[in-house]
Amino acid sequence: MTPERFKKLFHSMNISKEILMKIQQAGFTIVTTNDPNKRKNFYEELKNKEIFIEVL
Repeated sequence: MTPERFKKLFHSMNISKEILMKIQQAGFTIVTTNDPNKRKNFYEELKNKEIFIEVL
């Protein structure tokens, strides 16, 4: 994940820097889409990689 993408996700998706760093260290990035048919369960994907975030 590029530094620019990191900043954009931090500001637009309200994800902590710590979680974004874990995602980045695991070699992943977050891809966004407006198409509901292409969406994945973000929380489930992270859980599968043992990256846990609090769901509100």
